[in-house]
Amino acid sequence: MALGSTRGASGPGVAAPAIASSAAGVLALDVGFAATGWVAFARGVPVDCGVIRTAKAQAKRALRVADDDASRCALLARELRAVLDRHQPRAVVAELPTGGSLSARAVRAMALATGAIVATLELAGLPTDWTTPIGGRKAATGRASATKDAVRAGVLRALPDLEPLLPRTGIWEHVTDAAAAYLAARTGSIVRMAERP
Repeated sequence: MALGSTRGASGPGVAAPAIASSAAGVLALDVGFAATGWVAFARGVPVDCGVIRTAKAQAKRALRVADDDASRCALLARELRAVLDRHQPRAVVAELPTGGSLSARAVRAMALATGAIVATLELAGLPTDWTTPIGGRKAATGRASATKDAVRAGVLRALPDLEPLLPRTGIWEHVTDAAAAYLAARTGSIVRMAERP
């Protein structure tokens, strides 16, 4: 099973931390089973970001799909817990798709990721505000049907301190989607409470 993160959390298969541990007010997430993007914010400024990655086991040994899925859920929960421990947020905002024209396999994968993340956040006692992809796109660009590139551009206009933190590979979209979720929720009571001095 491939695993890891492009920045941030420590642990097996995870890149070295970009910065020292910090107390973040808000952690923003882009929920996904194969890739969950995250951005840590301190008083509205991004201070770190990364992507938690899971992948199907490559070995064709006697591994059941259910066992592989359980391993991936456990990995997602452990890596998210490492990010929470490192940044110590007071609250979380997360983008969670509401459904749409997804295949049964995609719906199943999203349900597994959602369950792992919700359980981890609940056990950590963190208040969470959930947003939709449309809410994030509207907050970043003003349009519900914006492209990934348009969302990135809008996020970087609103949060210029994020650009030097972004992964240099194509997985930046998971980080910018997490940042767009923050933009969608930043005027809500959970974010305002978390960012209060």
